[in-house]
This record gives sequence, structure tokens and C-alpha cells, in this order.
Amino acid sequence: MPLPSMRQKTRPKGFIGTIKPDADIAKANWEQETGDTTDIFESIDDDVSSTFIRTDEITMAFCGGSEEDRTCRFDMEAPATAPSGAEQINVRVRARYNSSGSNPAIVMTVRLYEVSTLRATKATDNLTGSIILYPWILSQAQKDAVGNWNNVRIDVAMSICEDDGDPIRGEIEEEDIVFV
Repeated sequence: MPLPSMRQKTRPKGFIGTIKPDADIAKANWEQETGDTTDIFESIDDDVSSTFIRTDEITMAFCGGSEEDRTCRFDMEAPATAPSGAEQINVRVRARYNSSGSNPAIVMTVRLYEVSTLRATKATDNLTGSIILYPWILSQAQKDAVGNWNNVRIDVAMSICEDDGDPIRGEIEEEDIVFV
């Protein structure tokens, strides 16, 4: 009599692809690189590295507990088919800071929402002055927490702290969720 297979059963992948922002939800203190504040998601929903959105210019004399938070939230496209949970899901944000002065302390926090319910959160170390891709692979528990991927939103918050009074901006060049 043959031994039973020790291989675990795996779910087939339901969706392979990328979803991008398709609407602004919250965008106070953010603008496109042109200064426009209408449909700012359009500047980060493509792979063109020459477009970006940015925070308003922030000037701070010191940082002792007076950080400025700038948050933007975007509705994401619906996947073509429902994910099964077997996919590897990467939330990616390409970002940097832009400052005329010394190196500021900017922490970026990315949150995954299903409508208004927080499903997962990830904070980065301090941003750099160079555009860097900050990937975040969701755990199985984080993936399973989302009941309907058609209602997913991404929230990006930058906590900015400048200690020499020079103007500073946080910038986002691209944002997407990749299912592989």
C-alpha cells in the first residue's frame, strides 16, 4: 500500500498582475509636481519616473515633538479576478525627501485599508534624498484579513522633522500593489 503524499495542497493563484491608484480619497497638503491638486493619483499611477506628487513645503525651526504629518489616501483599481490568497502580494511605494538643507528625519508609514478598516501597516526607516522603492510583502494573515480586494485603499503618511529651518518636501513617485 503506497504512503500518502506529504506534499501540502496549495491554492491556485487567482490573480497575477498589478493594481494602481485610480482615485484620490484624502490629499490635503499634497500636490502634483505641477502644483495642481486635482486627481493627484494620476501622477503616481504609471511607471514614468519623471512624475511625482509631493507634500506642501514644510519649514520647521526644530523638531522636539513638533513633527508634521502629511497623509494621502488613494482608492486602488479592482483586480481583474479575485485573488485566492496563494499569491505573493507586494505593496510598493517609490519615495524620497527633497530638502535644501541638512538631512531631515522622515518616516513613511504605508497602510492598507479595506474601505475604512485598517488591515495592515508598515513603517519605513528614514527616507533618503534619492528615489528608492520601498517594497512590503504582505503576510498570509494580512492577505487573509482583506475580504474584498475591490475595496482596497492605500494610505501613505510621512512624518517630517527638520531641525535647521530649511524647507522640505516628501515626494512619492509611484505606488502599486503587485500580485505574483
